[in-house]
Amino acid sequence: MKKSFILSIISLAGVIALAVLYICGNKAESNATASQQEVVKADIVFFQLDKVIAEYNYAKDLSDAFDKKATKVDGEVTKRRTSLEEDINRRGTTLEADVKAWQEKIDKGLMTRTTAEAQGQKLQSRQEELQQYAAQKQNEFQQYAAQKQNELAEEQQVTLNNIANAIKEYVDVFRVENGYSLILSTQGDLLPAPVATADSTFDVTDAIIAGLNAKYAEQAK
Repeated sequence: MKKSFILSIISLAGVIALAVLYICGNKAESNATASQQEVVKADIVFFQLDKVIAEYNYAKDLSDAFDKKATKVDGEVTKRRTSLEEDINRRGTTLEADVKAWQEKIDKGLMTRTTAEAQGQKLQSRQEELQQYAAQKQNEFQQYAAQKQNELAEEQQVTLNNIANAIKEYVDVFRVENGYSLILSTQGDLLPAPVATADSTFDVTDAIIAGLNAKYAEQAK
């Protein structure tokens, strides 16, 4: 679950516009942290989005909270499905036993044909009612499970948006404080995009992670 959660966050890279383009005529006064002061001075730099997501404490905390919620919901859905299956099986077993007893009485000649036919019709009606009952309960369960899934999907999207927004806001400030003209976000291992290759000197990932975590720790006080 956590891996897919993180991958979902990374997939937002193209939507949240983490690459910030802004040409500034006058560089703002820097009041950067120690980690920010150590980053390279250049017009264009980049950071690794997947690494930021993996090491950003706010993202990890939200991911853990979502995982716990998803696990709880999964348990509730499974419990309800199991209860439904047991209920239908119990009703089916009872009906099957009654049919068997009815057939045995017929075989032993313990009831008249009229009585046997009347009881047979009742058993047939019970079987049809059980089939309708099972279909109705299955439909109700599917609607319940779909609702829970939709609620989780919505909650996950809100969580992703919060993480993306936190990163975007910090990167905006980080760019101004360090006088950058352009900050690119890149992701992937085999052939990272949009930065396929670059001098590691221009990689400000660690500085961004340090700044994000410092800000998160301060807000959590």
